[in-house]
Amino acid sequence: MAIRNWDDFDGFDEEGRPLKFPRHTAQVRLDTINSLAAQNRSLHREIDALYTALQKAYDTIAALRRSQALDMFGSDGDDSEDDEPWFIETFSESEDSGENTIIDLTYESE
Repeated sequence: MAIRNWDDFDGFDEEGRPLKFPRHTAQVRLDTINSLAAQNRSLHREIDALYTALQKAYDTIAALRRSQALDMFGSDGDDSEDDEPWFIETFSESEDSGENTIIDLTYESE
């Protein structure tokens, strides 16, 4: 079926409407609008659910990163109790003696 142009059309024929879509009844138009609105609402709910799940996933990732950092480096509260750097370990030579020995791991031995 070929599209007709105004040049091909001899006179004004209201029934033919060569360049327009057929006009539907008001009920068909209303049903179409309601159907589109229902689809739009369901898509909106689905997008909201997906967005909520995405936010929960981001929150979970952030919590896992924080817990992994705490496992690797400890918390700031642990550091405030000890003024020595992490590479200097303090321990007692023996259980009997109360003397503490400091080992500096940055010292290069010969």
